[in-house]
Amino acid sequence: MIQPVFGSLPFPVPFSRHQFRGTSTSPRTAFVAAALSAALLLPSWAAAQDPFATPEIHVSDLRKQAVLDAKKRVKVVGIVTRQRLRTSLHVVTEWGSVRAETELAIPVVPGDRVEIVGTPSMDAYSPFLSDAIFRRIGSGPPPRPVATGLADLMGGNHDGELVSVEGAFVSGETARDEYNFVMQDEGHEFNARLLVPANGAAAPRLAPGARVRLTGICSVEATEPGSRSIRLLLRDASDIVDVVAAPLPHQEPQSFTPWWSWLALVLALGAAGAFGWAYRTTLAQEQTIRRQLAREAALKARFDDIFERSSEILVVHDRRGRISTLNRAGEQATGYSREEIRMLDPTWIFGLDYLDAIKRLLEEGTDSSGRNFKSELVTRKGGRIPVDVHARVLVGDGSIVGVTTIARDLSERDRLETELRQAQKMEAVGRLATGIAHDFNNLITVLLGYSDELIENVPQDSEWQRPAQEIRRAAERASGLTQQLLSFSRRQTAVPRTVELNQMVSNMEDLMRRLIGPEIKLDVTLAPDLGPIHADATQIGQVLMNLVVNARDAMPNGGALHIETANVELGADNLEVIPGPHVMLSVRDSGLGMSAEVRKRLFEPFFTTKDTGQGTGLGLSMVQAIVRQSGGYVMVDSTPGEGSVFRVYFPRSEAHADPSPLPIAVPTAAPVKGEGVVLVAEDDRSVRRLVTTELARRGFTVLDAEDGRAALELFQEHIDRVDVLVTDVVMPRMNGADLAKAAEKLRPGLKILFISGHPERAGRGLDPTGVTNLLMKPFTADVLAARIKNLIQGTTGDNDTWGA
Repeated sequence: MIQPVFGSLPFPVPFSRHQFRGTSTSPRTAFVAAALSAALLLPSWAAAQDPFATPEIHVSDLRKQAVLDAKKRVKVVGIVTRQRLRTSLHVVTEWGSVRAETELAIPVVPGDRVEIVGTPSMDAYSPFLSDAIFRRIGSGPPPRPVATGLADLMGGNHDGELVSVEGAFVSGETARDEYNFVMQDEGHEFNARLLVPANGAAAPRLAPGARVRLTGICSVEATEPGSRSIRLLLRDASDIVDVVAAPLPHQEPQSFTPWWSWLALVLALGAAGAFGWAYRTTLAQEQTIRRQLAREAALKARFDDIFERSSEILVVHDRRGRISTLNRAGEQATGYSREEIRMLDPTWIFGLDYLDAIKRLLEEGTDSSGRNFKSELVTRKGGRIPVDVHARVLVGDGSIVGVTTIARDLSERDRLETELRQAQKMEAVGRLATGIAHDFNNLITVLLGYSDELIENVPQDSEWQRPAQEIRRAAERASGLTQQLLSFSRRQTAVPRTVELNQMVSNMEDLMRRLIGPEIKLDVTLAPDLGPIHADATQIGQVLMNLVVNARDAMPNGGALHIETANVELGADNLEVIPGPHVMLSVRDSGLGMSAEVRKRLFEPFFTTKDTGQGTGLGLSMVQAIVRQSGGYVMVDSTPGEGSVFRVYFPRSEAHADPSPLPIAVPTAAPVKGEGVVLVAEDDRSVRRLVTTELARRGFTVLDAEDGRAALELFQEHIDRVDVLVTDVVMPRMNGADLAKAAEKLRPGLKILFISGHPERAGRGLDPTGVTNLLMKPFTADVLAARIKNLIQGTTGDNDTWGA
């Protein structure tokens, strides 16, 4: 008959399932457990208000989840089979059993239904949930164990499940907070562990050889490669049930016992004690060795995992310098598998500097320090990978067993450095273009001024009238080219306004034709009723120029380039565009086209398919940034071998277009006349002489100075006479902004007109009211005289910053 073992033990059983439930749910204990649970759950609640809202996952899928995404937390719902407070919780589900590592002090009993949320991790044979939290959602009868044998458990089929197995008691001991029983069955040993009760009762007493049935959680552990051990985690004392009592030795009745029998008995007991002591010592040593082997196997598995998962190239060399192994990153970088690379000559893969460093490390012995150096790796396809290498010797048992190296791929860093240098070169070219444009603005101002004077003074029927007009037209074309050069180099002042896209395309058509060359045919189709857009005209010109340059590079052998504008209506089907009326700018080429992979990275900064030195990879990324800033959207359609089309959509503006900079006006027969005292501060001698002469011819009294400091001194001498201060923005000794501030301090309310040929510096340091009184070079004498006259009379006039 099967009965509990503790019914025949010499001491009362101090605990049971019902007593455990009663003592664990006292008010004070429940309050402490609830407080600790709330403190532990507070960070999770802050990150997500209901961590248990995570979708439930099958236990059979935990292994795959732990391999694919070890950081994602999952939820498992099951019935409690065993709990160790603040340490672990075992549950059984419809799809299997699982263990959860948790520090929560919420007591539950077998049969309670719980939800567990944790991070999937891997044991030696099965997954588990680490850093877990749980809550009780119901109760029920305790789950029934699976009756099985030790051979089935050794096969690893019931890892983590509640099982029932028979065995013979061998020995037992108390270690820390649990009783450890050594059991034996079918020639194999296994351990059974029972938690020490809270009242500190003595360990259960079992006679050696007693056969018992144990119920608990099966835990399969790896002791050494290809070997396993079994632990049975008992829940309480009732999990130990006596099956067959140990047989007692049969003794014949004797009337007396001779003395030599007692001596034999003492010797037998002594021998049995010595044998038992030796057996227990050997068993303890065997367990220690097994635990050490298990720890070493776990450390090796962890090292192998780190070795394989490292993003750096890890290589291990033997004592002769040949390659022993390399990690997965090394295989991907070189193109060789680790089996292939062991059979190759290292000189095929590594540079001589690398091999020399390995050789020197081996020659220096165990006292050698690590080395850092740069080298190259040669791939299977013949490519060369620049690497930064750290090498160090491997020491085992006091001698060198090899060398390990950590190589970092520098290809991406070198590429970024090259792109940065290319971008810096382009920035320098832009600055050079700005400086050249400034000098050209001064020269064009002089050409326009004197050509206007010739046209005005030479009779209409004179043979010099036509040359003077040709000089003026050439100056106008030079002015237009200068403005386009400034727009292309991004040095123009950015001012969003309502502009006509058709007019911008028409103004830039000549520049585009010169840019693409005669081998590419340009076709422009403009919608006659095209609506205006609200954007920076300079930036939109830059978008058009970048798209044209990109199309030209896609047609190295010539082709056709078609530019088109149209009014379109976009609906809600495109999520990236605000529905409504838009203006489309289309640039279509008959070039090489692009693959799907290239289109995905088309707008990435520094991404380019051109050869080194032929592109920075910033053009299209700049196009997208400008278009998005203007509220628009860029769409690309391309097929390899069939060309590409870029469609740029801008929201249509309801306002009327602002007047664009007009061509420099031809002087009329009646030049602008005025009166008043004008102080001119200009560092360019030719411009200063022209402005002084033309203003004097138109009736103004002119005082001129070559820089800001001289102009301030001249202003102090004539402080009550000067009506208008005309000053260049960029001058030596004192710039125009500082001159204007100093003059306004001496005479508040002074009227000031700024002139400048530096678009990127125009407006810097000027007060908000002074920015509107800005006249950009080149300008005509009539425009300058009109602006000065309007300032003196206090009328608004034409406040356009360009010389229109």
